[in-house]
Amino acid sequence: MMALIYLSIGLLQAVYQLCSAAAIDIRLVGGSSQYSGRVEILFDNKWGTVCGDSFSDTDAVVVCRMLNFPSAGARVIANHASYPTPPAQIWIDDVRCTGSEQSIADCSHRMPWGSHNCNHDDDVGVVCSSTAAINIRLVGGSSQYSGRVEILINEKWGTVCGQSFSDKNAVVVCRMLNFPSAGARVIANHTSYPTPPAQIWLDDVRCAGSEQSIADCSHRMPWGSHNCNHDDDVGVVCSSTAAINIRLVGGSSQYSGRVEILINEKWGTVCGRSFSDKNAVVVCRMLNFPSAGARVIANHTSYPTPPAQIWLDAVRCSGSEQSIADCSHRMPWGSHNCNHDDDVVVVCSSTAAINIRLVGGTSQYSGRVEILINEKWGTVCGQSFSDKNAVVVCRMLKFPSAGARVIANHTSYPTPPAQIWLDAVRCAGSEQSIADCSHGMPWGSHNCNHDDDVGVVCSSTAAINIRLVGGTSQYSGRVEILINEKWGTVCGQSFSDKNAVVVCRMLNFPSAGARVIANHTSYPTPPAQIWLDAVRCSGSEQSIADCSHRMPWGSHNCNHDDDVVVVCSSTAAINIRLVGGTSQYSGRVEILINEKWGTVCGQSFSDKNAVVVCRMLKFPSAGARVIANHTSYPTPPAQIWLDAVRCAGSEQSIADCSHRMPWGSHNCNHDDDVGVVCSSTAAINIRLVGGTSQYSGRVEILINEKWGTVCGQIFSDKNAVVVCRMLKFPSAGARVIANHTSYPTPPAQIWLDAVRCAGSEQSIADCSHRMPWGSHNCNHDDDVGVVCSSTAAINIRLVGGTSQYSGRVEILINGKWGTVCGQFFSDKNAVVVCRMLKFPSAGARVIANHTSYPTPPAQIWLDAVRCAGSEQSIADCSHRMPWGSHNCNHDDDVGVVCSSTAAINIRLVGGTSQYSGRVEILINEKWGTVCGQSFSDKNAVVVCRMLKLQSAGARAYTNLASYPNAPAQIWLDDVRCTGSEQSIADCSHRMPWGSHNCNHDDDVGVICSSSRPIRLVPFDGVAYEGQFQFLDGNEWLSITNRTSKVTAKTICELLGFGYVGSYFGQENLLPGAEYFSIDCNGSETDISQCKWTRENNDEEYGTLGLSCSDYEITDVRLDGVSGDTGLMEVFVNNNWRTVCEVGFTNYTADLICRDLGFSKAKWYKHNLESNQVNNENNIGSLICNQGDILLRDCEIIPMAYYSYGPGEFDECVGNRVTIACSKVPADEPIINEGVDIYLVVIPTAISCFIVLCLLVGGLVYCKRTGTLCFPHRQQNANNSSDRPNLQNETQYGRYSAVPVSITKDDCKDTDEANATIDRNNALEIPMQTFHDQHQDKKGNGEERNDSDIRIVANHNHDGAEGSE
Repeated sequence: MMALIYLSIGLLQAVYQLCSAAAIDIRLVGGSSQYSGRVEILFDNKWGTVCGDSFSDTDAVVVCRMLNFPSAGARVIANHASYPTPPAQIWIDDVRCTGSEQSIADCSHRMPWGSHNCNHDDDVGVVCSSTAAINIRLVGGSSQYSGRVEILINEKWGTVCGQSFSDKNAVVVCRMLNFPSAGARVIANHTSYPTPPAQIWLDDVRCAGSEQSIADCSHRMPWGSHNCNHDDDVGVVCSSTAAINIRLVGGSSQYSGRVEILINEKWGTVCGRSFSDKNAVVVCRMLNFPSAGARVIANHTSYPTPPAQIWLDAVRCSGSEQSIADCSHRMPWGSHNCNHDDDVVVVCSSTAAINIRLVGGTSQYSGRVEILINEKWGTVCGQSFSDKNAVVVCRMLKFPSAGARVIANHTSYPTPPAQIWLDAVRCAGSEQSIADCSHGMPWGSHNCNHDDDVGVVCSSTAAINIRLVGGTSQYSGRVEILINEKWGTVCGQSFSDKNAVVVCRMLNFPSAGARVIANHTSYPTPPAQIWLDAVRCSGSEQSIADCSHRMPWGSHNCNHDDDVVVVCSSTAAINIRLVGGTSQYSGRVEILINEKWGTVCGQSFSDKNAVVVCRMLKFPSAGARVIANHTSYPTPPAQIWLDAVRCAGSEQSIADCSHRMPWGSHNCNHDDDVGVVCSSTAAINIRLVGGTSQYSGRVEILINEKWGTVCGQIFSDKNAVVVCRMLKFPSAGARVIANHTSYPTPPAQIWLDAVRCAGSEQSIADCSHRMPWGSHNCNHDDDVGVVCSSTAAINIRLVGGTSQYSGRVEILINGKWGTVCGQFFSDKNAVVVCRMLKFPSAGARVIANHTSYPTPPAQIWLDAVRCAGSEQSIADCSHRMPWGSHNCNHDDDVGVVCSSTAAINIRLVGGTSQYSGRVEILINEKWGTVCGQSFSDKNAVVVCRMLKLQSAGARAYTNLASYPNAPAQIWLDDVRCTGSEQSIADCSHRMPWGSHNCNHDDDVGVICSSSRPIRLVPFDGVAYEGQFQFLDGNEWLSITNRTSKVTAKTICELLGFGYVGSYFGQENLLPGAEYFSIDCNGSETDISQCKWTRENNDEEYGTLGLSCSDYEITDVRLDGVSGDTGLMEVFVNNNWRTVCEVGFTNYTADLICRDLGFSKAKWYKHNLESNQVNNENNIGSLICNQGDILLRDCEIIPMAYYSYGPGEFDECVGNRVTIACSKVPADEPIINEGVDIYLVVIPTAISCFIVLCLLVGGLVYCKRTGTLCFPHRQQNANNSSDRPNLQNETQYGRYSAVPVSITKDDCKDTDEANATIDRNNALEIPMQTFHDQHQDKKGNGEERNDSDIRIVANHNHDGAEGSE
């Protein structure tokens, strides 16, 4: 007892410390602010310190969290000597926190509190707050720069009270966000904002405006204390366009330079990575500079040193924003992933930056000058506007500017736009844009009105005539220009081929490929005038007058030795294409001259001409031929360029062939348009060079008798497949390899680049690629190599066999199936074939070619195959080379048999019995699992059939995590069975074996039924009378042999009924039909335990009909006044029924009396006054044997038995049995054969132990399946008609100590029981649920569960009711 007292005291102390620890208070003492200092804890009303040994920053986080201070970044600091004297107590030592605790009391530490191994020199200090510890955001605003202020403290967001929150506070909030803070202001809390977080962190905030963080401002302490609600939540607006100042620094003019932004009085740069011209447009718009054509340029090292700050990164504008602040960018301001080498530079003004037009004139070359700046049109003041200015205007318009002049503003001009953009313009005349001239700044400032708007007249292109003089043909010669009726030449200095293109275009000659050539002394004397110098064309101009050149016309710095000469026509001058054909290599011939497509007349057009066309296209030209014009071709262009073409076949261009002159003259129509076919697969030769075998190496192609390589950039394995197909090598699994330096020197030519194949093409020529052939953007370092052959390159199948596991061997090479010669083909070869198919290979063998097999493919791929048997692929075996060469015919085609169902072993692993577990299959000596995805119960049926287990009702399941580790292999996926297969190998599944799209989490398990399902098909709705049927596979059958009475009775019992009789029907049955023989001995607990035999001889068989009883006695009573004597009735099927005297014995009467709580019966008699055999209130005979312990164990012989039963009883001679029972004194225990257990209530704690021992021992010895042996019931004097209710008994009720009479036969050794004492000192005994369905007197079914039984310790010896 003393030990118990000490233990209780210890427990009370532990509870006290735990409760006290939860109540601790904490503070920081002596620090420079409220957020730092020595840690002190108030425990048991006494302040004490904490040892700093091993105290980590993680521990500091917990301290700050307890204080409701920002905990992010919390850290330990040294104990300062300047701190005030600490309290004497040291409370905690060896503290170790994970950082997630809500209190330091939740961390591990030395116990008990107050025990330590340190002194006050080790007192720990903590710093809780820093600016970095607070995260802040704006929520619900119209942009990222406005919204409700929310603060993140200790991973919890909260709001800020808006009472007395000033714009100075708003400035600090915006500064924390690194947003522009100038002009920051407080806004009202909007009801449209999203629901705020529950927490309110700050109240009474007062900032000076210079703080770096709101945490540095004064506010109500501690954090989270406030005197407001969410209606007072404060909102802030940080930015507006006006808040940002911008400039360009270091450029060559005010329009260019490094972009710098002023935020919060600090200049900073902008990262240039991904900075686009659209961003530049926005920068220029902010500066009020012309933004059209704004562009980004490189950062110059000559620029002055940049400011230290970088404000923006990852800026992305659409180009329509008014400010760079409106563009998306990395947040917050000042965050970036770059350095000053990446500073962005912008040019705002260039010729392209200004759009200009002439409005209201007599032609496009004259009118009022209007300029478009930032999408707004405006005019130009005409005061002091000179002809030099007009020249610049015309140059901007790309009009001939020579002779440009100023004209007066006409009143007939349309109404001008409101804006006036320029005033006081002064140009030298050489400027490319009026923006380059001096003018009043800024744009839009002026001292004039629209009466002063200026107009200009420019020269037109029609004023210029041009010719080529002295060349070998009309397509070449010295360039001469006629201006104002005077011919003159053009200076050749810096005259480019782009200029030559423009000259040829003016002459309507082929301009593509036009080029400049040297001035020949043999040319005739030139005219005196030199009209143009320093000509620079882009190549797209319609006239040389549109190109830039020295101004004015006639000014130059050259002489006639520099006169320029141009050749317009050459082979390169003609672009050609094939249109409307079945591929890029065929179609109608079309030629492009001066950007105009036209056709070619087909009259007299020969195959030699076709060769030249294909050569121009750089297509394989061997075998090129002319084809007829197809009506299915698309509509041709209107132009016909060539007629009467005659080529020798060696020309490089059709232009070199003789043809009708000039170009465009012809004597045909579009019905005569010619078509050409250039290439076929046979036109291209291909090889692999330098590899380790004939199946690998650098790819080389022969085109027009010239070998060349192929660029490897973006060359895919699909391309490699096509290469191997061309070589007639196995192409499946072909792959690209790197170019090896060990390869021999490549040919100079590179034929193909940017090749993209789908993989199905027959030739690489059929794949898309850069055109024409020979054009590329690579060098020989990029030459591609290919490997064609690998084991994976061969697909194989068996055709025509009796199943998927046998048949003629066929191999797929390059999309073409072929057979294998059977000469010398051995069983070892067959093993390799089966291994390739991932079929069971053990026992694989060669079979003869069957004439019944379907017609074989034409191809024969292999001959003289010899395998060792260990190869993974038939390609690894020796065979005749190359593939497709052979010395046999299809009569010699080989066939193979791989497997039979017997070759597959199957098992269930990890289940609760032999009938369940994970499905595992043994293939080629390797166990593997089966994927459970889409695995149906029909599949499970087949698995169980293979295991020779009952398959009816088999089902699949997954979630096998508790099972032992699975083998690495997964053999099957996508299995789909009909349920009738003999083996899972006969079901459809993903092929080959071992291919799958799952992992072991998807392994399937199967439960096989240990029983064969049986049923009665009822007669006239009576569930217990009908035709007996059993499930065989997926079919319910009823044909059996003639069945014995024992078998029929067993079947009824297994169906949950009693037994009355059976009959046999043989109508309409054919001799020799298959049937089952079923023999039971009466001891079976499952129908599968009976002997089943499938037979089909001519013995007697038919359909079995059964008459089973569904009677079950759920109550009994004596219908007498005294309660112990009266007419005996049983409660069955919701009615009180009498029984026949036939078969009624003294033992039955004794059993009834005992069940009613009395002693043995004194006597019983039957009532002879009523002898109605078929009385509807009579159930029949009640037969109880000596082994029956309970009334429900007895057998009922129904009344129906006397009608069609076997005749063991002649009649039911009486139907009203009366019983008299012996009463038992109230103080006398009820005795029955067996062992009596007395539960004695002892008013001490020892009673619990004694009760537990007695009851557990008794249960282990005496527990009956599904119920504890019934205690005898005491007669209830107040109820003479209804059976006493066990739960309402008073003398021997559930709350009394009652003796329970149990016989040894009532119990099973295998039953187990576990008893526990609950918190109310009640002994709880878990019991099994009754397997029968009990019905109350009202006919309501209730499941009887003895787990409700409780035996309660009772301190009352006299049987008085105890408390539960």
